[in-house]
Amino acid sequence: MNQGYVTGTLYTGMEWVTRIVYVNALWIVFTLLGGILFGFSPATAALFSIVRKWTDGEEVTSLFSEFWKEYRRFFRKSQKIGLLLMVIGLLLIVDFQFFLQGNSTIGWLGKMITMQLIFLYAAMLLYIFPLYIDTKQRTSIVFKEAFRLFLQVPFKTMFGLFSIMALGLLFMIVPAVALLCGASSIAMWQVFYTEKYVLKHKVA
Repeated sequence: MNQGYVTGTLYTGMEWVTRIVYVNALWIVFTLLGGILFGFSPATAALFSIVRKWTDGEEVTSLFSEFWKEYRRFFRKSQKIGLLLMVIGLLLIVDFQFFLQGNSTIGWLGKMITMQLIFLYAAMLLYIFPLYIDTKQRTSIVFKEAFRLFLQVPFKTMFGLFSIMALGLLFMIVPAVALLCGASSIAMWQVFYTEKYVLKHKVA
């Protein structure tokens, strides 16, 4: 095998690892900068925007400057979608904990319904930020489109969710990996999978 090819491949691989770790660090810093509650959604939107540029083959010359620009651009616009996701997630957790304590038929039905709603919530999370970055539409339209995608391609949605669960399992086993590249790895997979395997082949 040509030594130059091997060296070039290693260099490209290390360059991508550095990018992924760096943008993950920026996501953490800017999430904290907004006090977590108000920093999470613009930092996540900026992360997905950067990743989208990479998957589209766009050159990002200054990662910090580009992230800062996208963070400011999405700071106000993304708050509604971020806070809505947090509230829905919190309500689902509270509901599940409530029904978990009961052993009656109503409690069992409540657990089943809540688990189905959690699955639907997770399925929509798979698409919401990639769609938001792609369409820049109102929150209600993004949620509707995410729900429509779930109905159109349920098996692809399940595969996407299981893939993220596998990444989550890896992060639980090796927490240092989650700290270094957890958010950026998930974002790259979501954008790549949504754009290349779901939106590209979705039912019209």
